[in-house]
Amino acid sequence: MMAVSEQFEFEIIFSLPPGEHDHFILSDAVIEAGFEDALIGTGNPKLLAVEFVASGEDAESAILNAARAIMSNLPAGTRLHEVRPDLVSLADVAAKLDVTRQTLQQRDMPLPVAGGLYRIDEIASVIRRAAQREKGRRRPRFHPDRV
Repeated sequence: MMAVSEQFEFEIIFSLPPGEHDHFILSDAVIEAGFEDALIGTGNPKLLAVEFVASGEDAESAILNAARAIMSNLPAGTRLHEVRPDLVSLADVAAKLDVTRQTLQQRDMPLPVAGGLYRIDEIASVIRRAAQREKGRRRPRFHPDRV
């Protein structure tokens, strides 16, 4: 069976090594990595932001493959600083909260972004609401302070 490729939109932020970096050379490095349509941010001299759409079997592999391709063209000492949006699985969230994944699924959860991954900020707001005590209802089982 052939793997299905999906499209994922995300932003990768790289931490650049100390020194002066030409914005045009940085932009060319992203384009040479195969991301001609990327939005490239060079406003902070210590960071390079790249927002684009990439294809892959899952979000994680698409992000990692894109980051590796771009980093191979950037100055030595460049590091992966951040990936946005921060994506999490319900299993990861459930483990942190010490509840089952099914407990989370009983809540009014946001739609997954890609392949069972959710934006962490959307999940966090659901958890905060679920952790609030409501009059006439059982004590909430969520403990967001653990996460």
